Amino acid sequence: MSKVAINTDFMNDVNSPEPYLRQISEAGFQNIMWCHHWNTDFIYGQAELAQLKEWFKTYNIVLQDVHGTHGVEKCWFAPEEYRRRAGVELTVNRLIMLKELDGCGTLIMHPPRKLFNTPEEELPLFKKREESVRRSLDELLPLLEKYDARIALENLPHGNWEILSALLDDYPADRIGFCMDSGHCNITVRTHYAEVEKYADRIIAVHLHDNDGSGDQHQLPFTGTFDWEWLAKVMKKSPYTNPLNFEVSMRKSPYFDPEAADHTAATVAFLADARERFNRFAAMCE
Repeated sequence: MSKVAINTDFMNDVNSPEPYLRQISEAGFQNIMWCHHWNTDFIYGQAELAQLKEWFKTYNIVLQDVHGTHGVEKCWFAPEEYRRRAGVELTVNRLIMLKELDGCGTLIMHPPRKLFNTPEEELPLFKKREESVRRSLDELLPLLEKYDARIALENLPHGNWEILSALLDDYPADRIGFCMDSGHCNITVRTHYAEVEKYADRIIAVHLHDNDGSGDQHQLPFTGTFDWEWLAKVMKKSPYTNPLNFEVSMRKSPYFDPEAADHTAATVAFLADARERFNRFAAMCE
């Protein structure tokens, strides 16, 4: 099995994923994180799952993780109960997707987050969101047991760790773990590095990408300011054993020309560069 995995939405996260699956395969990747529709209310039906399974077989692709969605109207931590319940249904859809497509990794979810310097008058809303996500997790735990599946909660940019830490502390490690997002660490480095080290033994998924510290740019590794040597040391101490999953964006890279009519050659070059850089970090973790 490959030592690295790549996100399916490196170029686009809607419409048919088949061209991107083909390009990923032709670039020499095998493992993927499913990222299409990660920030929508899209529900995958049986016909779509069957087609994905056929494409995975055609292109010799292995599904590793599924990037779940907190949705738009359907949100698993919405303070409104009907929206929260709809968000749980959306999350169950992604768990079914992970199982039926033989995913070997986790379902990655965004928890609610408190922003740094949250105004006092907004604190009750964050409290409601935390209460909502706890109800959702309580409802999802039986299904995680049934499917022998896990949810990885991701650290998010511009937020503190108060809610994420509490959830990791209060829920069972065999079902609820931590998705370490390197780019998000680099944006809010003042707390994330220390917290990542604290919860290194709970890392069950990773989102690896780079930036210059000013925003969530999803750049290729070693092109920004993130400390990859530090992360390699953390990963060596963690229990993580799956291929390292990278979450990068060609549209935010120098390879993308918005004026170009055809991106084929640029995509080939981008994916070749990505594979070389991914393998470089994988070697650092050995």
